[in-house]
Amino acid sequence: MSEQLLKQILGQLHQLNEKVDRELHQLNEKVDRELHQLNEKVDRELHHLHERLERVENNMATKEDVADLSLIKRAVLDTSDSIKRLEEIQESQQHIIDLLSVRSIQQEAELKRIK
Repeated sequence: MSEQLLKQILGQLHQLNEKVDRELHQLNEKVDRELHQLNEKVDRELHHLHERLERVENNMATKEDVADLSLIKRAVLDTSDSIKRLEEIQESQQHIIDLLSVRSIQQEAELKRIK
């Protein structure tokens, strides 16, 4: 082969190499753009999922609070009933003490009169 033919082949190979490099570079840029768009989409979806999860957790906490309210209401009613019973017992005991005091005073007066 002649030197000129080899130079021509080498030139064509060089042009082909440059063309392949350009196309690879363009392809790489395209892949980078698509990956960037995909990453943004995944980030948005993840953000939406996180917000939904927070709403679900808040909803569950609210439902648990409502469930606790019925237990608290029952405990308050039970306590109120107990306090009413204690007040009734205390009033009854106070009435008995008053009667015993009157009787004691009467007995003391009777003893003084007897002496």
